[in-house]
Amino acid sequence: MRRFAPFDFELTHLAEFDGEVFYLAPDPAEPFAAITQALWERFPDHPPFGGRFETVVPHLTVAGVPFGATRERVEALLASDLPIAATARGVAVMIEDEDGWTIGPELAFRGS
Repeated sequence: MRRFAPFDFELTHLAEFDGEVFYLAPDPAEPFAAITQALWERFPDHPPFGGRFETVVPHLTVAGVPFGATRERVEALLASDLPIAATARGVAVMIEDEDGWTIGPELAFRGS
């Protein structure tokens, strides 16, 4: 991931996928989309999310209906903390298998 330099971003607002999964959306989103594309190009046999989605939306999952969350509860918990400012310095590849999610390779950006 040395072709990417660290960059600043903010998690600006709560959004959702099909009313089931709640996430924070990054601004700007474009660097995350470019990183996802670069990882896919590097590991073509492993498309993002197993190829289940035509468009990959950059996001940070924070809650889901299967775990008892509602949009109202999540918004109430996060309202006073948004936006969240951060700096991306690398990526950790998440791997899903029958046991759930684990952290795979961690790749630093140039200069990190």
